[in-house]
Amino acid sequence: MKKKILMGAGIVLVLLVALGIVARQKAIGYLTPDFAVKQIEAHWNCRAHIESLDVKLLGTAMVELKGVALGPRDRFADEAVPLKDRTPMTDTEIACESVLLEVHPKGLLSKQIDIEQLVLRAPVVDTVVEQSGKASVQKLFESPAKVAPSGEGDAAISVAGTGEGAEAPAGTTAGGQAPPLPGDETFSASQLPVSARADRVRIEDGEMVATVQASGARVTLSNFQLGLNQFDVDPANLSIHNRVGFEIESDLLVQPAAGAAAEVAEYLTAHVSGSGEIHPFNPANGQVDPVWVADVTLHQGSKINTFPIVAKLRELLEGLDTAGVDLKDLNLRGELLADATTRISHERGQFTFQQPLRLELPDTTLVLREQSWLNTGSNQHAMRGTVMASEALTQKVVAKVDAYLQKKAGGFASAGLRDLVLSPVMRDGRIAIDVVSRGDFSKPQADVVTPLGNLSDVLDTGKKSLKTLEEAGKSLLKGLFGK
Repeated sequence: MKKKILMGAGIVLVLLVALGIVARQKAIGYLTPDFAVKQIEAHWNCRAHIESLDVKLLGTAMVELKGVALGPRDRFADEAVPLKDRTPMTDTEIACESVLLEVHPKGLLSKQIDIEQLVLRAPVVDTVVEQSGKASVQKLFESPAKVAPSGEGDAAISVAGTGEGAEAPAGTTAGGQAPPLPGDETFSASQLPVSARADRVRIEDGEMVATVQASGARVTLSNFQLGLNQFDVDPANLSIHNRVGFEIESDLLVQPAAGAAAEVAEYLTAHVSGSGEIHPFNPANGQVDPVWVADVTLHQGSKINTFPIVAKLRELLEGLDTAGVDLKDLNLRGELLADATTRISHERGQFTFQQPLRLELPDTTLVLREQSWLNTGSNQHAMRGTVMASEALTQKVVAKVDAYLQKKAGGFASAGLRDLVLSPVMRDGRIAIDVVSRGDFSKPQADVVTPLGNLSDVLDTGKKSLKTLEEAGKSLLKGLFGK
C-alpha cells in the first residue's frame, strides 16, 4: 500500500525546494514564470511549465504558482526556450492546479524558510515503480545532462545550502573546487537553497497512479489529503534536522495488470488513513533516500475481492477435504467488518509490517504477522499469517466432521475422535489455519501449516487412525457374533 505516502511527501519536498529558489529571487525582480521554469530546469532533469506566478511581499511573503507541470526533459528545457515559444507538454508526470507558499520575509535574508503555509491543490502524479524500487518520477529531479547557459541579466542561483551565503567564483563551488559535470550528481540535501521548517503544509484533493513494473498492477490514490505537522530539514545538520511528520487520508484502489487474465477487475478498494514520520535524506551523504514508518488504518467497509496470494490460499484450502474437514466454505473475500490498523515501515522499496494486521471479514478473519514484507520493485514477498473461520462457519465444519465420524466409525464416534481430527486446526474455539507465502507476489508459493506439520499430512494421519478403529470394530463384532 503504500508507496503513496512516500511519493506524497516527496512531492511536497521537491516543490518546496523549487519555491524556495524562486522566493529568494523576488527581491531582485526576476520572479516570472519563465524565470522560475528556467531555474527548475537548470537544477533538475525535467521540463517544467507554469501558467502564472503571483507574489506579495507585504507582511507575510506569498508566492502562488498556478498550472504547474513537470515531465521528461526535452530540447525545450535543454535550450531554455521561452514558454511562449514552446509546444504544449504531452507527457506530464506531475501536474498541480496551484501551489501556495507563505513565508516570513526576514527568514529569506538568513537562508531560513519559516513557512506559514504551503498548500498544493489538486496535484496529479502518474508514475511507474521500477524494479529498483524507485519511482520513475524521481528521474525528473536528477541533475540534467545538459543545461542552457544563463542569458544576459539572469542571476545565477547558488544551490549550496551551507556556507556563509557568499557566492563562489564562476567555475567553482563554495569550497573552491570545480563543480561536477552535468549529470554526475544526484539531488541531495546540500542543494536545498535554505534550511526549512514548517507547521502548516498540506496537499488537498490529490491523485496518484503508480504502476508496478514487475507485475503491471496499478495502485491508485484518489481524494488524497496529506498534512505535514512538522517539517524540519537542515542540510547542515541532517543528523538532527531530517524529519517530516505527516497525516494522510485517501481512497485506495489496487487493480491487476491491464489485460491480465484476472478473476476480478479490482483486488482491493479501501478508505485509508494514517500518520507517521519520514526521514527524506540519508544523513551520511545527504542524498534522497527516504525511510519512513506509519500507523495505517484500512477502514470498515473496505472491500477485499482477491489477490494472487488469497486465490492461492483458497485453492489450497478447498483441496483439504479429508477426514470430514471441508474448508470449501472459507470465503477469503468481502467487506471489512471493523477498522484494521497496522504499522508499516519503508526503506528502499521494501514495505515491512511492524505490527500484525487483522482483517475481519464476514466468514473469516485474516491475520498478517509482523515482519511480513513486500518489495514493490522486485515484486518479491515473504509473509506469515493465519486464516480463522467465524464461529458460525466453525460450527458448520464441526457438524460435517461429526457426520463423517458417524458414517465411518459408527458407535465408536466420540468427542475424542472429533478432537483427534480437529485439534490441530482449532484455536480459541475457532478453526485457525496458519499459512506462509513467499516469492513472486503475482505467483506466490503458498503453504498451509499447523504446529504438527503440513495440514494434509495431519488430516491423513487422523483418517488412517479412524480406518484402523473401524477395522478393529468389525473384527470385534465378528468375534462376538460370528459375523
